[in-house]
Amino acid sequence: LFSCKILYEAAYTMFNIPMGSLLSAMSTNDSERASLSSARGVGSMIGNMIPGMVGPVVIGMFGDRTSTGYMITGCICAVIGFVICLMHYFWTEERTVVGADTKTDDIKFSDILTVVKKNRPFVALCIHGICICTMQYLVSNISLYMYSEVYHDVTYQSISSALSMPFMVGSMVAVPFICKKLGLEKLIRYALLIGGAICALLFGMHLVMDVHPLVHGVILGVGSGLAMVSIQMQWGLVGEAIDYNEYITGKRTEGSIYGTFNLARRIGQAVGSSFGFYVLGWIGFDAALEVQSASTIFGLKSLCVLVPAVFILGSWAAFRFVWNITPDVREKMKAMKLASKTEG
Repeated sequence: LFSCKILYEAAYTMFNIPMGSLLSAMSTNDSERASLSSARGVGSMIGNMIPGMVGPVVIGMFGDRTSTGYMITGCICAVIGFVICLMHYFWTEERTVVGADTKTDDIKFSDILTVVKKNRPFVALCIHGICICTMQYLVSNISLYMYSEVYHDVTYQSISSALSMPFMVGSMVAVPFICKKLGLEKLIRYALLIGGAICALLFGMHLVMDVHPLVHGVILGVGSGLAMVSIQMQWGLVGEAIDYNEYITGKRTEGSIYGTFNLARRIGQAVGSSFGFYVLGWIGFDAALEVQSASTIFGLKSLCVLVPAVFILGSWAAFRFVWNITPDVREKMKAMKLASKTEG
């Protein structure tokens, strides 16, 4: 299983990084970046729905305690994914114009160190990637314990997800239009700030009252859903960070920037996946107990609501205090790109 996971990640990375790097080349402004990022987000939701719909049916046919159903589900999803990847490959055409003075050997492995030192938007994105992925995977892993140990009914989790889904779909549809008014970076900052505040408010509600599981699920879904807008829209900012890198260093280095940003996201995923389970021991969780202690219940509420709020606000802080592409800098970047096209 470990070897299969390594092969999967390697294959995914070899396809994801070069295709994802095209986003910066395909877009020239916030509106185009938002539209492409929104389309990517909708595709991601559809892709997540396929195993969610196929998996339970197939696994149920073979029994949930055997590996056969999981293997068949994986094969079905792999075939569907492979067909879509081939469609993506054959339907994508990159038109490039190489100038006579273009150097083919001026990109070095050490360039990424220069990017880290000089490209503050890239650093902000890496901080955001670690924080937001930690939040995402922490909520995903701990929510089950919240419903099973605090509310003693896991069906509320499915109901809450269903109730929150229209908000998620609506936000993805509305984002490109809102982006035309605010700009991509401001939109992400506002979504993170409001999402973090909603999660913090929910934790405050847990401190002073008994929150109904559906109320908890919907409020947490809206708060984390607003934060998830940044996950779907971040790819547009990666494109802008690549443009900024060309502006300050003369090199675009799409692959290095995109790949290193994905590494930061993987770090966040690893932290979020392991942190929650590790802390369960700290708060005194005991799976053998039918009813957890009051301190454990408080710890679960903190893990599920307060800690994600902190990471969401940490992501907001990265864009508020580290990101430095102002409207003036953006205009200079645009002028440089136009001058480059004119010379070409």
